[in-house]
Amino acid sequence: MNLKTILILSILLIGCICEAQEKASVDTASFSKNNFTIRFPAAWRIDSSGVMGSQVFLFSPAENSADQFSDNVNVLIQDLAGSQVDLMRYKEITESQIDQMITDGKLLESMIVKSERPHYKVVYEMRQGKFLLRVVSICYIRNEKAYLATFTSELARAGLYKEIGDRILATFVLTK
Repeated sequence: MNLKTILILSILLIGCICEAQEKASVDTASFSKNNFTIRFPAAWRIDSSGVMGSQVFLFSPAENSADQFSDNVNVLIQDLAGSQVDLMRYKEITESQIDQMITDGKLLESMIVKSERPHYKVVYEMRQGKFLLRVVSICYIRNEKAYLATFTSELARAGLYKEIGDRILATFVLTK
């Protein structure tokens, strides 16, 4: 390739990236509370009422009138004061709970992610009432608190929502 072709392709690529970033910032929203921030599609509904002890629930819009389950992300903060629970112990506890306490629980992935932002990630399937669900959860531990962000989707449609769920969870950051 000659220099002129590379330059033209670079300019086109930069233009596409800028347009995609502009579109992403227009189409997304963020929620911040209690030392965390998370970004999500702007069309999703926010419930920050504290239902079920959550900090926030983010619900996908219904696909149609027959859609009975809203794919969702929720954030919980668990107080671990005095328990000396680290990521490894959190992993052990979670695996035990999936095995013993969750209806039709099937553990698919459970790992400590060693990165710039170390965290625990678990993926499992379960039954909740009439719904078969796929759950992806990430956990950060800081200052004797577990910050847990969880994406839940119907198992039958999990493949369609995997990308958006992973993208939302990747935006979850602790701010302090």
